[in-house]
Amino acid sequence: MRLAIAYCLILFTIGCGGPSETKATFTAGSSPPAIASLAPDSAPVGSVALTMVVTGKNFINGALVFWNGVPLSTSFVNSEELLVSVTQTDLQFAGSAQVYVRTSGVSSNTLDFSVVP
Repeated sequence: MRLAIAYCLILFTIGCGGPSETKATFTAGSSPPAIASLAPDSAPVGSVALTMVVTGKNFINGALVFWNGVPLSTSFVNSEELLVSVTQTDLQFAGSAQVYVRTSGVSSNTLDFSVVP
């Protein structure tokens, strides 16, 4: 019986990693993306298409910028800058568009782009 108990304790210790094993902490990648500014951050209603510069941090190649939940054509410049094609269709109605960046399934904060009358 003692042998069975000792055997179970050994298996339990191995299965739990033992006292000398360090456990890795799960992280979903590095820090999440964050937007600091949009340039421009507004345009008149009915404007022609434009290129918007999204400045922030923790951008990665493959990051997408979203306009009211719809992905826009996004070009990666570096970890702090993305270029985004805002279409004429995006600018045809006055109001605010919520802009955010998504990288590896993680979304940034949201900034508003104003389409002014």
